[in-house]
Amino acid sequence: MEKVRLTRDLRGELFASITKGVIMMEKKFGLINIYKKTLAINLINLGHNLSHTMRNRNNPTYQVFVLHDTPELREDMARLTNNKYREVL
Repeated sequence: MEKVRLTRDLRGELFASITKGVIMMEKKFGLINIYKKTLAINLINLGHNLSHTMRNRNNPTYQVFVLHDTPELREDMARLTNNKYREVL
């Protein structure tokens, strides 16, 4: 089995990287930022809850879509991006 590199964000929370088409995440859910408009619209159409939108800090002409993070959202996001999702317990 291929190992996945876990790194820490600015708050010290763990998040996973995508390796060989497999998305592995730890079991912590809150909000997740979606930077691709078509992916966000597809996820909203599938019934996932939009929390809010905000301007992209790096490029203010773009909008960031913030959705409530759930295991179902991660599974749908992996399916829409042609990846596999596996939860780390």
